[in-house]
Amino acid sequence: MGNWQECLGRILRSRFEPSSEVEARQERRAEELKRIRKERLSAGVHTTPRLGQSQPEH
Repeated sequence: MGNWQECLGRILRSRFEPSSEVEARQERRAEELKRIRKERLSAGVHTTPRLGQSQPEH
């Protein structure tokens, strides 16, 4: 019973929300993640330990 309802919901959602809008939102999220990663890198390596270091040096 839940299958056709799921399909219907997907159709309704796609109708109310054009794919271009969804793509734009995904792009924005990707850009945000990239920016956050860049900020973390510029903040210092101690936030993200390198592969060679199991523990940060004190």
